[in-house]
Amino acid sequence: MSGLFVRSLLGGFYVGLALLSSLLVAHIPEFGGLLRAVVFPVGILLVIYANGALFTGVAGQFATRGIFSRKGNTFTFNQEPLKQFGKDLTVSLIGNIIGIAALTLLLGRQIGSIDVRVNTPVLHLFTWGILCNIMVYLALNAKMPLTQAIPIFIFILAGFTHSIADIALMAFSGQYHWFIIPVILGNLVGGVVFSVIAEAAKPKPA
Repeated sequence: MSGLFVRSLLGGFYVGLALLSSLLVAHIPEFGGLLRAVVFPVGILLVIYANGALFTGVAGQFATRGIFSRKGNTFTFNQEPLKQFGKDLTVSLIGNIIGIAALTLLLGRQIGSIDVRVNTPVLHLFTWGILCNIMVYLALNAKMPLTQAIPIFIFILAGFTHSIADIALMAFSGQYHWFIIPVILGNLVGGVVFSVIAEAAKPKPA
């Protein structure tokens, strides 16, 4: 059993716990939305500090995997790192789903609803998924707990779509729907594209 798979099991479990906590506080009058945004980042902090891994985090590693190498003005495409990247995406997604399934079985009751997601236009699901994984990238590459939590606070408050949290929401509610596909794709595109932009923006050694 690979280390990434085990870490992904934990990552799915942690995000599931964070979603569960955010659902429980969501109905508090006047402050429910704000409290959700405050509570949910704990799940990402657990992923960072308690050896978890997420599909969304792996997507943001694209630019650092050596898939493209540069020598002067020449770019070289490297097939093997791309294959490994695709494998790691698959392993992390499956591990996250199994971790969520385990938590759902332990929970033993239904909570939450996917109605809001089902009624969201497909384009929004996709573009909000892109924006979400930009926030996830910023969180995972920040250096301190506060700066790691702030991007997650923003994406929850803004209602951006996080595929692993939405898979947990489907599992907890007992409702399943294809809306998750554009969310997964949006997270993938956001992670890949923003990682390339962020890597290109880093200062180069003199």
